[in-house]
Amino acid sequence: MRSRRGALGTPALALLLACPAIARPAGRADGAGHSACVPLAYVRGVALVSAVVAAPWEEAVAAPVGSTTRPLRGARGKPETPVAADALRQVVADAVAARLGAIAGLAVVGRLPADGPAWWPRMAGARGSRESRLSRPRPAALAALPRSAREAGADAAVAVAADRVVLAPGIRREVWLRLVGYVGRVDGEVLGPFVALGRASTIGAFLGRRSPKSDADLARDAALTAADDLCRQLLGGAERPFRRDASAAVIPAALPATAPKRAQSATSTVRVSSLVRQGDVLFQPDLPPVVEVAPSREVVGAMRALQARPQSVWQSDGNPDADMVAGIGARLKVDYVFASRVPEVRLTETEAAPAGAAMGPCLRRTATVRAEGVLVDVRSKRVVWRDSARGTATAVGEFVGGTQRIRTDEQCVLDAARMAYAFLRFSLDRHERERLR
Repeated sequence: MRSRRGALGTPALALLLACPAIARPAGRADGAGHSACVPLAYVRGVALVSAVVAAPWEEAVAAPVGSTTRPLRGARGKPETPVAADALRQVVADAVAARLGAIAGLAVVGRLPADGPAWWPRMAGARGSRESRLSRPRPAALAALPRSAREAGADAAVAVAADRVVLAPGIRREVWLRLVGYVGRVDGEVLGPFVALGRASTIGAFLGRRSPKSDADLARDAALTAADDLCRQLLGGAERPFRRDASAAVIPAALPATAPKRAQSATSTVRVSSLVRQGDVLFQPDLPPVVEVAPSREVVGAMRALQARPQSVWQSDGNPDADMVAGIGARLKVDYVFASRVPEVRLTETEAAPAGAAMGPCLRRTATVRAEGVLVDVRSKRVVWRDSARGTATAVGEFVGGTQRIRTDEQCVLDAARMAYAFLRFSLDRHERERLR
């Protein structure tokens, strides 16, 4: 398995090794280093280069694991026409201009034309290539950004392109759109690339009913979200994680084989074998399609080669062993590694209100599970995200034909664990959003 990283110069590589990659700010376009300054600092007027679509609509570059990709199509199943691509370019340009004015009060003093492929070439590489990379403008066009800003009477020129347009079909149809932006200052400095990602979803066709939104509508909604993400980066310098091509691995969760159960005044121990069997699928982070996730069999093979187990990833004090996690990631040649565990499981059984005079009291079973997850940057061996969440599941017995039926202890524990891991996924998404504030 190969990791997808762009080529960097030696000075930039040395600086990246000293900085956490998950919040890596964009810098100079020549690869000489990464600037931590705000790209549009001291800028009052901006010249906006017309957005282009650097990725052809007829090619899906990547997709979430387990889904299939196909060309973007309209509501009636016909391929999108060049007019739709032109409309998308206009939507992106208008969204970027509106957000620059709304967030920081910047004025767009002019819009400069961009001659499509002659200015920003389309993506190279085979369909579904694991070596895909960010698209870049032609060097001559990139170097001309400062001059374009001066000619327009602006303090800086901003060039934007959509270099990923991905459709994930299914019951819930999703469109992902990635924007790549560059900033050219009047002093001759060119900053970039700045990467933003937007997504929009809707209910797909089901039982003969059409989706309420066409794929073109979803692409426009995704473009608006990505434009907001990009503008906040240009004004704050913080890039949300997993926007560039990257790779990740998910270590199977460390799960207990038994759980204590309190029933009335008695305490016993129950086996939760079904929970252990779900160890490799409980934690499913919601990652964009530009992130390649290592297959679980490769993760298990790397852990076996290093004689590591899910439990050994966590130290006795409850903290993750970042060195061991990074070692597993280095063997897999990925950029990030997720690890999780369930350190606490509680199961109680009480009597509910009687079901009736002819029947005995109903049973009430309640399972509470606490799950903890971490994200480790393999390069810096740093924990860049960590959180815990609790999930609860309650089952109340009911009488059917005079016999009480109720979910088993294992089912209650498994449902509570799934709820806890769902909260962890929400926490990771919230962590990404808060980095922009």
